Amino acid sequence: MDDKLSCTQILELALDKEKQAYEFYRKAGQTVKDSNAKMLFDLFAIEEQKHIARLEFELIKSGKTTPQTEDLLDLNDLDFIVDVTDEMKDIYMDILLGAINKEHESFKLYISLLAIADSPESRNVLEALIEEEARHKLLLEMKYNHASIH
Repeated sequence: MDDKLSCTQILELALDKEKQAYEFYRKAGQTVKDSNAKMLFDLFAIEEQKHIARLEFELIKSGKTTPQTEDLLDLNDLDFIVDVTDEMKDIYMDILLGAINKEHESFKLYISLLAIADSPESRNVLEALIEEEARHKLLLEMKYNHASIH
């Protein structure tokens, strides 16, 4: 990681990562057939939209313009059980594993960026994202563990 990244570059890297995560969850929600699994991935896509909005706001505050993002839905309840049929279980488990890996990669990226962030604003945003990515990973691991024993 280049240790001469500006605050704007750090925010742009994080924004790109969140946009990739949004697309992953959006596509996952379109892939699964089970309505509860679809809702889980759609809710994670919404969480990623919130991250995108926060990062875009930080970029705007720094004077950088960003493209308009979609309106955010206010769905915060991710505490539900997903029951999938046997034929869908492999797809669901694969998507969950991919999601766990994506959240872990985002977590590691933000830790690396935090080490070189020099402005308090970027540090605050990165610390919040680190916490949220850890929370997302934990929730996905719980869903994976639940699905693997049922």
